Amino acid sequence: MFIQKKIRTTFVINKDYDAFQIWASFHFAHEDSFLSLNNSFGLDKSIGMQIRRSKDYKDCAYLIDNFVSEKYKKNEHLLEQAVESYSIEWQKVNDIFYDLVVDITGYDWEFQEYEVIMSLFHTGISNRNANYVLRSAYEDAKGQTRITAHEILMTQIWYIFGKVFGKKSVSRNEDFFWSANEITTTAMLGLESKLDALWPDNQKGFDNFLLNYSNMSELRDAFEKAYINKQSFGGYLKYIESFLRRKI
Repeated sequence: MFIQKKIRTTFVINKDYDAFQIWASFHFAHEDSFLSLNNSFGLDKSIGMQIRRSKDYKDCAYLIDNFVSEKYKKNEHLLEQAVESYSIEWQKVNDIFYDLVVDITGYDWEFQEYEVIMSLFHTGISNRNANYVLRSAYEDAKGQTRITAHEILMTQIWYIFGKVFGKKSVSRNEDFFWSANEITTTAMLGLESKLDALWPDNQKGFDNFLLNYSNMSELRDAFEKAYINKQSFGGYLKYIESFLRRKI
């Protein structure tokens, strides 16, 4: 196994970024998901509509900040506990996770440190351009490790996709590559035996993940088979490229 410089993971509280992602969620969500999204955040419907209609975060930042600040005050202790307990459990898998991903993909990590921001509103959000992700603060500390790994790994897979396929191609075919990333990340964490061994029993494998994404069922089945049968990660990426060409 190739061993690179140790990657550091820190768990932090960042109210402003958590708040911004409320706006981003409304801004990029499909119209038919508005009500469920609004309810999941616990927002008054009228406020949710104002946020959704705003063209820029600064136009509604005051509405979101008032709502978020109140919830953060009520959950200050929960957030602090999550930072501590999540960090303790994550450190048990930190080094082996980062080293195995390099060994499997052949790519060094883009960053030497990753931040996991505790969220009161979002289950998990990866990042295409930076070294920080969001994770729910409400989960069991031992049970959160796989999904935390999922968001960090998705961030790295975006980096690999950009290097292999080109950032312009990834942007032009964003929906396709988002699905490919979700499936690839899930496959790597659940089908690679050494990685799969890191997670709690109820978080292992591949079959029980991504089932709520009915729109990617065709890709899920095809990419799972391609991942299982791959000779190398590079060969698997070539399969993704050939699949995209057939779809264009």
